[in-house]
Amino acid sequence: MGVTIDQVRSFLRYDGADEDEALTIMLGAAIAWVERGTGILMTSREVTQETMFGPAMSLQWGPYKAETLKVQYLDASLAAQQFTHFVVQPSGRLLPASGWPSARSATLTYTAGHEDPAALPMPLIHAVCVYCSLADQSRGEISAAGWETLRNVLGDYWRPVIA
Repeated sequence: MGVTIDQVRSFLRYDGADEDEALTIMLGAAIAWVERGTGILMTSREVTQETMFGPAMSLQWGPYKAETLKVQYLDASLAAQQFTHFVVQPSGRLLPASGWPSARSATLTYTAGHEDPAALPMPLIHAVCVYCSLADQSRGEISAAGWETLRNVLGDYWRPVIA
């Protein structure tokens, strides 16, 4: 998970496990929100991304392992093909070695996310805990001020991902 229920419980100053069921739900929602808002996966996993071939092809999720990337597309006869002549820049942008195939879209499959929970940036952990705190306080909707607080906690990490 990356952030543990124990970390959230400690942040909220809960002594016991009485609220763990609700906190587990909040923790899952918080992690999903932080990942979507930053494009950084808190745990390592395989992801699949649909995209259009072109100059703006980029990996949506990080940190990524470029060596795991598979680019698949359908050729003119609708047969599945693997494209292997590309380079992945440090920014996650994909560049073809000579040109993209004459297909419109591609399916990207790769491994992304942090393998070691200890390597998670502290602002991400803090944002998850703040999200859980705001959700715990209201047990309902988070206020506009609460969302602004979360975005400020994430600072430079914030980059909404269009999913």
